[in-house]
Amino acid sequence: MTGLLQYVEQNIQTRRLLKRGQAVLGGVSGGLDSMTLLQALHKLSSRNRWQLTVAHFNHRHWCQPNSVTVTDNAVPAITGVAKGNGTLHLDLAGMPGLTYVLQATTNLISSGGWLPLATNVPGTNGFWQFSDTVTNNPQRFYRLELAP
Repeated sequence: MTGLLQYVEQNIQTRRLLKRGQAVLGGVSGGLDSMTLLQALHKLSSRNRWQLTVAHFNHRHWCQPNSVTVTDNAVPAITGVAKGNGTLHLDLAGMPGLTYVLQATTNLISSGGWLPLATNVPGTNGFWQFSDTVTNNPQRFYRLELAP
């Protein structure tokens, strides 16, 4: 665990800011400081069983309606799959500004068999697509992870 991650976790525990299993709403503006905090909360969420939701705050429009957007897609997800003409099309979702890695393997039993296929930072809507040719792979498994 990195020094910053330890620092954040210790402060959360010492100040009793969050409990295990609690729903957490992380407010971010897209700046480096808030995205760093979001990444730390995301990395700590599985260990603490937090249900992380993200709210994006637009500083330029703070007094206007709809200046805050709440989304549940900080945790990466494969949201759709379609196959056609020897190509598999994946719909992927994540938090804008964070970097995600799409990985694939042909064997779920062997550890360490996951290979990176693509690294991407989603656009402002948090969605993107990936296409993979499936002609040489009778069986292939995919996962999407937040980049370290």
